[in-house]
Amino acid sequence: MLFGLFPVVAGTAPAQERTHVAGQVQDSSTRNPLPGVRVTVVGTAVGVMTDASGRYALDVPAGRDSLSFARIGYRRVVLAVAPVLNVAMRAQAVELQEVVTTALGIEREQPTLSYAAQTVSGDRLRQVPSTNIVSALQGNVAGLQVTNTSNPFGSARVVARGGGSILGQNQPLFVVDGIPIDNSAATNTGYGPASPNSPASMGGYDVGNGAADIDVNNIQSVTVLKGPNAAALYGSRASNGAIVIVTKNGRGGPSDGFGVTATFGTTLETPLRLPDYQNQYGQGFYGEFDFVDGNFGGKHDGADESWGPKLDGRTTGCVYPTDAKGNPIISGGYDTTKPCRQFFGMGPWAAHPNNVRDFWSTGLVTNLNVAVARSSER
Repeated sequence: MLFGLFPVVAGTAPAQERTHVAGQVQDSSTRNPLPGVRVTVVGTAVGVMTDASGRYALDVPAGRDSLSFARIGYRRVVLAVAPVLNVAMRAQAVELQEVVTTALGIEREQPTLSYAAQTVSGDRLRQVPSTNIVSALQGNVAGLQVTNTSNPFGSARVVARGGGSILGQNQPLFVVDGIPIDNSAATNTGYGPASPNSPASMGGYDVGNGAADIDVNNIQSVTVLKGPNAAALYGSRASNGAIVIVTKNGRGGPSDGFGVTATFGTTLETPLRLPDYQNQYGQGFYGEFDFVDGNFGGKHDGADESWGPKLDGRTTGCVYPTDAKGNPIISGGYDTTKPCRQFFGMGPWAAHPNNVRDFWSTGLVTNLNVAVARSSER
C-alpha cells in the first residue's frame, strides 16, 4: 500500500484591490473646465471635489461600479467606473426652494440663515382679496398684527414685535428691493405738503400707506424679520422689525416657446349706508343766509351751521338801499326787494333731499395684467 503525502499550504486569497479613477469634468457646451463638481462613489460616502482645472482623482472601493458627478446648475451624471473617466456636464436651470433675500440683496437658502425670517410668496399674497399689501400679510405671518381702517383704500397699521412705544410708533421698516421707503399714512388734518417729520396732509382723509402704492401683482416675495437682527441689518429704523419686499424681475419661461400669464379682477363698490340729512335748513346762495346780529348778512357772523330760524324761501338780498344822493345805507342791511343779479340771479333756497345719494354711483374697478415670457437653454 502506497501512501502519498501532499504538502498542504495554508494561505488566504489575494484581497480585491481598489480601482483608481482619474479624469476631467467640462461644460458640454463651452468645453471649459468645471471646478467644484462633487464626484462620489454611488452607495458610499467616498468622494472628492474637482479642482480649478476640473480634474479629479479617487480610489473606488471594491464592489462599487459607478460614479456620480453633481454640481448646482448642472444635470447630475452617473457613469460606470473606468481608469480614465472624462465627463461633459450639461447646464440646467435650477429653482431653489425656500430662498430668502438678505439685506444686501443676496439670495440664501432658509436653513443657512442665522436669524429668524418668514417669507410669503407673491402667489400667496395674490390670493388675498385686498388692495393693500400690508393688509394682505394678515394671517400669513405668525405674530404679525395688522389693523385696518374703515376706508377700503385707507392705511393699515402693522406691528411685528409688539408695542414698544407709548406713542404708537411701532411699525416695522419697509424695504423695497433694498431701498427703505416711508410707510406713514397721510391722515393729518388740514392741507399741506409732506415734510421730513410728517406725511402730506389731506384734510383729514386717509389716503393710505406708502406701501399701498405697490401693486401686489408685481411682488415676488415678502420676508418679515421680527428679531433684533433686523436692526443689525438695517439700523435703528428697523428696531421694530423689517418687512423686505422683492419685486419681480426677468425670469425664464418655457424652453420650447412662449409663456403667457394673465390675471383679471373686477371690483364693484357702492355705499352701504348713508347718513340721514335734515332738509329744513340750509346755507343761502354765496353764504347769504339770515342775520344773527343784524349786521352785514349772515355770512359775516362766522357761523353757517344748521340752526336758527327755518328758511322761509325768500331771498335775503345783496343790494343795500340808497339815500337821496345814491349813497348806500349799510346800517339797515340789504334791500330784500331787489334781486342779486350779479350772483347769477339769486333765487329762494330749496332743499334737495337726495343730493348726496344721487352723487354716488356704483364704482367699477377692473384690473387686467398680461405677462409674456420666452427663454431657451442654449
